[in-house]
Amino acid sequence: MGKKSRGYINKHKAAEGRRSTKYKIAADTVAKYREHKPIFGFGLYLSNCKGWTFECLRNSKEFVWIFNKFKAIAGMTWQQIVEASSMHAHDVKWTLETLPLMVRKLPEKWKNFPLFQFKVFQGCRLFGLFDQNNVFQVLFVDRDHRVNLQNR
Repeated sequence: MGKKSRGYINKHKAAEGRRSTKYKIAADTVAKYREHKPIFGFGLYLSNCKGWTFECLRNSKEFVWIFNKFKAIAGMTWQQIVEASSMHAHDVKWTLETLPLMVRKLPEKWKNFPLFQFKVFQGCRLFGLFDQNNVFQVLFVDRDHRVNLQNR
């Protein structure tokens, strides 16, 4: 079994019963969702997290910038988005200790899907996860890039 399988590291599958501190990290170099063009979903959007919603945008122009970014990337695959350095797009490699509380509170069934972020303008990032249909489920907005990322 020298070949890696497509999929994600499950935080519950640690060697010899030890608990892993890694959380939602793509197990292979190019995860399956990267082959697809963006499709966005908002079913998991954390609308009750003050300071991390679209309400944190300072004016309507910033909201327009986000939709212009959606339009600009619509014809790209996620791999192309990751390779575009201006997008600052990558899998998020949090540990259980540094994972924001609002994400830790997601239902258990979502905890095996990879977290991902990308820049929409200036310091503003969208964070979300890719579901089983490779739809990017937007979780929250980080207007000023405040989230503490580790192991980028």
